[in-house]
Amino acid sequence: QVYPVPPTVMYTAVGRQPAGAKLKTFDAKSIERAQSWKRGSPMIRASIFVWTLGLFAALCYVAATYNTPDKQEAGTTLMWFAIGVGLFLLYFTCTPVTANYYGIRPSSRYKPFLCCYRLSFIFALVAVLMLVFGYARLEAFGEEELERFVGEGVSVSFLGVSKAGNYFHASDGFVATNLTKSVVKTLHPYVTSDPELPARFLEVDYFPPEDDLSETQELPKDIRMSWVVAPVFLEEAYCITRRQVNLRCIRENPVVGFAIVESSGACHRLRMTACKYELLSVKPTYGCSAGRPGLCGRVLPTPQADVVTSFRRIYEADGWNFTGVDAAWLDVDPSECVRNPESCESNWQQIGWGGVIFATVAAMCVVVPCLLDAYYEHLQATRRDLILGPHGKDRERGR
Repeated sequence: QVYPVPPTVMYTAVGRQPAGAKLKTFDAKSIERAQSWKRGSPMIRASIFVWTLGLFAALCYVAATYNTPDKQEAGTTLMWFAIGVGLFLLYFTCTPVTANYYGIRPSSRYKPFLCCYRLSFIFALVAVLMLVFGYARLEAFGEEELERFVGEGVSVSFLGVSKAGNYFHASDGFVATNLTKSVVKTLHPYVTSDPELPARFLEVDYFPPEDDLSETQELPKDIRMSWVVAPVFLEEAYCITRRQVNLRCIRENPVVGFAIVESSGACHRLRMTACKYELLSVKPTYGCSAGRPGLCGRVLPTPQADVVTSFRRIYEADGWNFTGVDAAWLDVDPSECVRNPESCESNWQQIGWGGVIFATVAAMCVVVPCLLDAYYEHLQATRRDLILGPHGKDRERGR
């Protein structure tokens, strides 16, 4: 008669057992743990340690530099953010699971130092968050725009060739909010009076009609994005503060830039569904530092070509001429960090240094177990050679 195999396997040491001694049993979980330790050779475990360090270094780099002004100008910020999210998920999910599969676990016999490897993920999480809220914001803020000619201060007329992301405290500049225009992007194309406007881009009335008898423009129901723009001039003039500007005023006051505001709601960021129209406004800031009574803000990357074309066509229809004008695109809304950049940069620097400290601790929690594991395996190999002799390995292979 054949009997089934019992659910547990019993092992006993060779030799006589003491009276009343119980046989040690190993369940399926213990056997799997032993097999996983056998799967994880020293070289495989060392490779996992090195892989952990390399992946963590790449994650820290992306977390700190994904939103630099160069990437903003190139339009690759979203791509680098997606790469960072992918590295984050790979590091905090696949890496510990793989390490556990190959025997790098705190419950390993005679290797309690492997607990440090698990602690490294906690320190790494804190480090990544501090790098994102520290050095990433510091890098995205840019540098201060310096004056082109000594003693003349920063002029808004030179911001068109400035690096995107820089902030400025100008000695001149005036934003004509009375000439603000608004454009929306829709899901479906509409018939407009200007056939040269890009498809799905539509001008909407920013100001209510002056005549109470005039009909108010009906907003489209499938708005995806919206922008408002106000022209920037070198200095304030009475004629450019009126709703209607004559041709002489246009010739005497050329546009040197545009103050732009973009809808930033969660629905608009998806850019694939119809959203409610968001009434935006340009709120310029002046006199952010002593001796510089002009405009202050940040230089923005040039918007997409369809947005630039839409606003240029709208202003050209009113008589403005932009031939040969290298206009800057500016964010002039009130910002405490633009007004007092030293305070914000100091805070971001401190948070970033905290991230570097936690990242160093996380890296040491990987390096130290790696070295101790290699040293332990070296001691085991030396002990095995002493017991089996110089030809012990050959005898083991011949079994």
